[in-house]
Amino acid sequence: MVIASRGTHRHIRKRPDPKHKMSDRINPYLAIFLSALSVRLVVLFIHQMGDPAFEVEDSQLYLSYIGLWWDAGLLGIEGHQIEKIATTRMPLYFLFVDLVAAFPVDLKTGIVAIQCGLDAGTCVVIAAMGKLILGRSGMLIAGLLAAIWPNLVIHSSLILTDTLFVFFWTGALYAVLRYLKDFDLRSILAAGLLIGVATLIRTGAIWLLPVAALAIAGMTVLRGHSGLKAVAAISIFLSVSLATVSPILVRNAVLFDTLQTSAQTGTHSLFWIIPAVRQINGDPASHDEISIELEGLYQSALAERDLSESDLNPFERSDMRNEVAGNILAETSPSQLAWAWFVGMAINSGAPAIVIDPMVREHISVSFAQSEAEGPVARIADLFSQADSIFLIFLVLSCLSALAASLLQLGGLVALWRADPWITAILFGIVLYWLFLTGPVLSPKYRLPAEPILILWAAAALCPFWSRLRSGNSQEEGV
Repeated sequence: MVIASRGTHRHIRKRPDPKHKMSDRINPYLAIFLSALSVRLVVLFIHQMGDPAFEVEDSQLYLSYIGLWWDAGLLGIEGHQIEKIATTRMPLYFLFVDLVAAFPVDLKTGIVAIQCGLDAGTCVVIAAMGKLILGRSGMLIAGLLAAIWPNLVIHSSLILTDTLFVFFWTGALYAVLRYLKDFDLRSILAAGLLIGVATLIRTGAIWLLPVAALAIAGMTVLRGHSGLKAVAAISIFLSVSLATVSPILVRNAVLFDTLQTSAQTGTHSLFWIIPAVRQINGDPASHDEISIELEGLYQSALAERDLSESDLNPFERSDMRNEVAGNILAETSPSQLAWAWFVGMAINSGAPAIVIDPMVREHISVSFAQSEAEGPVARIADLFSQADSIFLIFLVLSCLSALAASLLQLGGLVALWRADPWITAILFGIVLYWLFLTGPVLSPKYRLPAEPILILWAAAALCPFWSRLRSGNSQEEGV
């Protein structure tokens, strides 16, 4: 405060208000980042004691090709030892591992430590989404929920693509929501870039692009902006996102005469979707047993055309597997398909993340996929019956927490629908997209792209309680 007197100025510092809380002087985003990072570093320390540390099924895959991506180059993968992996997996996570390997640190610990930092950054972005939609209270609640959210925390300490993907995917979500609030084309440019980068980690995001473009255009017009701006928005969004992925699209077009991003779809359809559909509909065979049977059908299909795998490139092999899978699905009744997808989506939407933790999984003698019980309920019961007491304690507590979280998310969904049904419908559609994409294939990891939205819904349900708590404290201070 400045007071003028007789041509001179005296600067008097305002004394701090004793009622001004310390929490109001701390940057909330920094507090959320540090809280999230602390939680993840504790889990990193615990997972470091595992054998092997930080690893699940696919982890060794990402550790086995260090330097080979650079050696092959973009157009040199055909016939190279990396051809199979380069055509079935996107490159960015492998390049991330290569980058960490260039430094004189323990490779696995270095990867996971950086992932912890990135995931803490994801929590900050989720907090920013909360502020955008729910206000300051929503920012704090969403950020703190994200900081302790089990699915995010557990995956940050595993050598998998998920944490890196969710980091960029959450940034894209925030940019889209930002555009739908202020309709600044710079936000849509950022969204296109971030979703393009996310697609270079996991291909699932690419099928969302046309639907997202339509939603962006529709909301632009619905909120009173011109059709020209809507066209500009979707043009920027699609051109930037596709340009980011274009090196892979061009490579596959030049070398393999296809515009597909990945040759993994055939393997996923035949060896994951089909076994899951059969198991959910009561087939008592294990995943491995069904996979052996399906491999026989695939080899028979090749033999009928007088072909061997060596005659086909990776994308042609994928198409052949897709064809075999499509024939099987065509012979499956619509009710069985609907039941398999419903059960898969329901379980994946609320399955406790603890079941994917490698140190907890050491206490399980049988998995859902390898169980020989008939139907999903019997398989889950079989998993419980063959687990030791430590796993049962973790599982029961996790199931109760997951149930509470699901109820909060449902309440938050209803609250947000009343406040802004159009934005809520878009977010709900995104959640359904990710759950439908994996369908009957079961794992909490398949829920990860939907977690930022699910956390927002949980925060929306908690906001009224937070406001009442704050108002109650304010009244006590005023007495």
